[in-house]
Amino acid sequence: MEQNDLQQSEEFVHRALKIRKRNASCLLSHSVLLWIKGETATSLEKLSQAQRRYPRITRVKDLEYDDFWGSVAIVALEEMFVKQRSARNK
Repeated sequence: MEQNDLQQSEEFVHRALKIRKRNASCLLSHSVLLWIKGETATSLEKLSQAQRRYPRITRVKDLEYDDFWGSVAIVALEEMFVKQRSARNK
């Protein structure tokens, strides 16, 4: 995603999901990819799945430093959190 190559990002995410389809990190990566592609509702569903699998998966600092997430993915994830919170508050 950081290279603005959504096709390649999608290939990586789908490969990871094929190997570990219930892994929280894979689900989170998939949700961010869907968000960037504009598939908001599905993206938020995948985000919720990842959070149920591992509630601490969405710690932004951990993703930046432990998992080496870049700014494109982090910004998308933060936008998703805002949308998720606003949906819960309705």
